[in-house]
Amino acid sequence: VGAVASPLECWLTLRGLRTLHLRVERQCQTSMKLAEYLNGHKDVVKCHYPGLDSHPQHEVAKRQMIGPQNNSTYGGMLSFEVESESWAMAVAGAVRVIRRATSLGGTET
Repeated sequence: VGAVASPLECWLTLRGLRTLHLRVERQCQTSMKLAEYLNGHKDVVKCHYPGLDSHPQHEVAKRQMIGPQNNSTYGGMLSFEVESESWAMAVAGAVRVIRRATSLGGTET
């Protein structure tokens, strides 16, 4: 009993680490594309993503979020606002990949 991982858990962790850099890189690229799309969408009031020039902390993010090839990688998390709560619930209900969650700590999101 203790905080020691089993050999299987260690192997699974190592296996996942081998491709982590590729998955994070793709996650950042996808988030940037999605943020750019949402930022220009007529039904989106505001898109919050540090990679967008319109983000209030964009210059700080540009200096701090540097990838392995000295390119900016702004992370995989973004948020956006729509006109009303009912519209927000309709958007969240229509998404197939994630489910509504009240916490960012859940495994569902």
